[in-house]
Amino acid sequence: MDDKCHVISFNKEVIVEENEQTQAITLFVSGMGCVNCANRVHNSLIDHLGVLKADVSHVIGTAKVTYIPTKVSVPKLIDLVAEAGDHRHIYRVVRSEAGGVS
Repeated sequence: MDDKCHVISFNKEVIVEENEQTQAITLFVSGMGCVNCANRVHNSLIDHLGVLKADVSHVIGTAKVTYIPTKVSVPKLIDLVAEAGDHRHIYRVVRSEAGGVS
């Protein structure tokens, strides 16, 4: 792991009303090689309005996302994964499945 690559994961508070309007999706992500990659994808997702939770695993290559569909679309979630990368890190959603978040 490269010190220049270190990324700290962050979270946000969710209000009860938001939890009642949620949907879940599992995004299968290619290009994540370490925990910092997973944190980068996690932070890109969680920082967006309408994303309540993102559990990202570089080991199995998934991002399990809880979101509010009236505030963020699935295509936007896919874009957020790609936007998490830079010239050294290229992430791509290769497939998605509705549900998958408990």
